Amino acid sequence: MSSTIFISEKKRKSRSVSHHPGKGSVILLAILLVFLFGAVLLLFLPAFRVENIIVEGNVTIDPIGVADASEISKGDHLMARLGGGIIRLFSMRYGGVEDRLTKQFPYIKNIRVEAEIPSTVRISIEERYKIAYLDVPDGFAVIDTEGYILDIRTSSPPQGVPIIYGIPVRTAVLGKPISLSDDRGLNRCLIILGAVLSADSVKAGDNGYDLMSCIVSVRYIGDNTNYLTVKPAGSANQFLVKIGSLTNIREDMAWLRHALSGNKIEYLENGVLDMTGADYTLRENT
Repeated sequence: MSSTIFISEKKRKSRSVSHHPGKGSVILLAILLVFLFGAVLLLFLPAFRVENIIVEGNVTIDPIGVADASEISKGDHLMARLGGGIIRLFSMRYGGVEDRLTKQFPYIKNIRVEAEIPSTVRISIEERYKIAYLDVPDGFAVIDTEGYILDIRTSSPPQGVPIIYGIPVRTAVLGKPISLSDDRGLNRCLIILGAVLSADSVKAGDNGYDLMSCIVSVRYIGDNTNYLTVKPAGSANQFLVKIGSLTNIREDMAWLRHALSGNKIEYLENGVLDMTGADYTLRENT
């Protein structure tokens, strides 16, 4: 008798469990419908179609050229080109477009191309800063503060940007770092010009004097020695500045800028300001 009672209870429990046979299926169907509804919204809502392409952060680069080169057009789906790795995908970025634009535009240092709802693609650019022209066998290479080649000119460069001489260049490839047999000379030149930029970043008390525009050229002659050719603002004359150790180069360039802005250097045409020692000396170039 007891065994019969036990079996009948199991049957009652079994019948009660199977009383709602479609509950899990209903939940699954509901989830599927939500996903389908979301997919329909992504496909057809105007907010997911490109209407605006915004290019920002550019100074030298043509924004229209960047927008065209992105190959993103009005009416395209915002999600169509997302990718380039998990991080960029989940950041709503167009990784492939970023990589292509970086290769096509040497002036681009960093770039983000990302989708923004509604209807917007934002292209944010950090440009490389043109710091000098480098004398190369085929002309003059435009380089940035890290030695990347941004452009190559066969004609003489315009005034206002220094020319670097005396560097043994092996190859110059657009968009790549300059290839040198010995990079010590170039590193010295870039450190000196970086110190000039740092001096120019302080604008107080001297009417915003721009030392960089006064630097005609930087020449490396070896033995840890450089010569700057300087043409002070408003002057037709030039003089040389001899630089040795770079230990205090920022202070040296700050002093030079201050002295030029206050007309405190009585320089001679083709004279030399020797800044290699503890005291600066001005002498005639012999």
